[in-house]
Amino acid sequence: METRYTVWYSPALGRDMACKSWGHGGRPVLYIPCQDGHYYDFENFGMADVWAPFIDSGRVTVFAIDTMDSETWSAKSGNPYLRIRRHEQWIRYITDEVVPYIRTVCRERGWETDPGVMAFGASLGATHAVNLFFRFPKLFDSLLALSGLYNADYGFDGYMDDLVYLNSPLHYLPNMPLNHEYISSITVWSAQARDHGRFLILPALFTRHSATGALKSGWIIGGMMWRMTGIGGLSRSSTLSRSCSRQRADKEKRD
Repeated sequence: METRYTVWYSPALGRDMACKSWGHGGRPVLYIPCQDGHYYDFENFGMADVWAPFIDSGRVTVFAIDTMDSETWSAKSGNPYLRIRRHEQWIRYITDEVVPYIRTVCRERGWETDPGVMAFGASLGATHAVNLFFRFPKLFDSLLALSGLYNADYGFDGYMDDLVYLNSPLHYLPNMPLNHEYISSITVWSAQARDHGRFLILPALFTRHSATGALKSGWIIGGMMWRMTGIGGLSRSSTLSRSCSRQRADKEKRD
């Protein structure tokens, strides 16, 4: 498996940031680690092994970066006004530095146009991935979100301003206008929907279509399963198997 490790000074963050990739071609995937996580979690938690059939066959290249959660969402004792602005600097680092880097690598490997990137995350990384997907559809055209929390109350305890709103899907998605230029069909994948008190974890699949404006939710079978820890709990194969069994049983009843 081909790997590439690079570090550059981020103007947005004012510090050096690392990025590692796995793969030699195919669709670009950006992995956002679990809460307070680092780029090497993708490998250390065994996810590189799970993705190996897709990576080794040249279907995808996975890029992984560090989070800034310890200074933002996890820093509960800090000023929420300052914390969310530090988080937005990290968002700008992704959109203005990481995505252009990914696209440069893709061009080197023969892409004639800039490809859309799949946003992929687990736990709080899924929260960030969902926000990247919905906020920047010209950069991120697909999403894999596992066990995320999609209400910014988790990190900001009821504090709300314009930037917190932009990072809280359960607040901004209901207000998305039906004539928004990006809406055609939006699909979000997530595993293990659970109720963590007042912090709602979204169901596995929800879509919105421009024709009806309907927002629907339900389980969908996932093709990849691995261990992960964080605020979303454990997403193991047994959890997905039970959800898939429920889906198959419901289908058999309908048939």
